[in-house]
Amino acid sequence: MSKTKNLALLVGVTLALTACAGAAADGTEEAVEVTGVVIDVQGNLQGTDSFTILIEDGSELVLVPTPGLLFEGGPLSHLRDHVLSGAKVKVVYTVEDDGTHIAIEVGDA
Repeated sequence: MSKTKNLALLVGVTLALTACAGAAADGTEEAVEVTGVVIDVQGNLQGTDSFTILIEDGSELVLVPTPGLLFEGGPLSHLRDHVLSGAKVKVVYTVEDDGTHIAIEVGDA
């Protein structure tokens, strides 16, 4: 094959893989796991609206908890303790079409 055809094939495969990134074979969003330090929690005693973690690469990630999400079986408000202690958390999340990061699991790292 010529170099041009090889390059075109490589570009096509790369685009196909990029288009599929984040989606599982069944069409659902693929979950992503990160570890970081909780730096902000938005909400009140009745619920957590969102929380922000500083992940290991230095970027901040704002997450919205899925309804009913617990922190290892306890209240999600435990995240406020992590803001004070600096203890790392592990979060599993998906990304909605609008770019919202939805936390589906959260616990101690």
